[in-house]
Amino acid sequence: MCCLLCWLLSIALPGEAFAQNQSGVYGLTIDSLSRGKIRMSNFASKITLIWLVDSANLKPAVLAQFDSLCVANQQKVVGLIVPCADGGTLPTDGKIAKLIRDHTTIVRVAAPGFAKKANGQKQHKLLKWLSHKDDNRHFDFDFIRSTNHVFVINTKGDLVGHYVSLTNFSNPLFTRVFAKLN
Repeated sequence: MCCLLCWLLSIALPGEAFAQNQSGVYGLTIDSLSRGKIRMSNFASKITLIWLVDSANLKPAVLAQFDSLCVANQQKVVGLIVPCADGGTLPTDGKIAKLIRDHTTIVRVAAPGFAKKANGQKQHKLLKWLSHKDDNRHFDFDFIRSTNHVFVINTKGDLVGHYVSLTNFSNPLFTRVFAKLN
C-alpha cells in the first residue's frame, strides 16, 4: 500500500518526489574548481563519468581524449574530473586550471580533495559517496586511487562500474562497456 502511494505521488508530483529522493549521488552538491558549485542532480538524465586525476601526473593528451569522448557523446554523457591526492597536500588549483583550460571544452572540474577513506572527514564528498557501500548501494572501496580511477554512474544515479588505472579512453574494454550503457 505504501509503495503504491509513493508511486502515485511520484506520478502526480514528480518534482517533489524527486526532491525527496535526493539521498543518493543526485543529492550531492560539490565545490567546483572555479569556486562555484556543481549540483550532481544536473546530471540526472545522463551517464556520468567521474575521472580522478593527480595534477602532477596528468597528461594533456589523455585529458583531451577524455574531453573528446564527452564531446562526441554530449547528449548522453557528462564528464567530471576530480583532482585529488591520497594524502599529504592537495594539488594546486593553478596548475590544474591551466591544464583544463588548455585541453578541454565541456568537462566539469571539481575542487581538489583527498581520495581515500583513510582521510576520514577530509575525504572529498563525492569520493565518500563513491567509496562507501552504505551511500552508493553497490561498492565498498578502500583502494580508491588518486590517479586515473574512473567511475561510471548510470542515468538513474547508480554506480555501475569503475576502472582502475585507465589511461586510454579508447581502450576496447572501456568502450565496449560504455557502448552498452549508451
